[in-house]
Amino acid sequence: MSGAAASRNVIRTLLARGRTFATGTQPRLGSSSGESFWSAGKHEPGGLLFAESPPAPGTSRRWESWEGPWYFTFGAATAILTIGLSAKPDTRIETWAEAEAKKRREQASSR
Repeated sequence: MSGAAASRNVIRTLLARGRTFATGTQPRLGSSSGESFWSAGKHEPGGLLFAESPPAPGTSRRWESWEGPWYFTFGAATAILTIGLSAKPDTRIETWAEAEAKKRREQASSR
């Protein structure tokens, strides 16, 4: 097959794929039947949150490996932001203007 014929075949293939994609005759990725994931009747509710079975009576739920670091990081970030934002300097223009006006009044009254 020559280079020109090969490029024509590639162009034909791409055009055919574009047509089937545009018309929707071929199922999309991840869908074998063409129905939506949220279609009625696909997933029956089981009554368990996140499909996690409850612990046996008298025992407490064990944390998963990611929960301890997640709670620690979340708590530390909250503490750092709370302390850091409450201690930030006042950089409002009004604060500067008040201090500048007070300084200029004192200079004018001392003359």
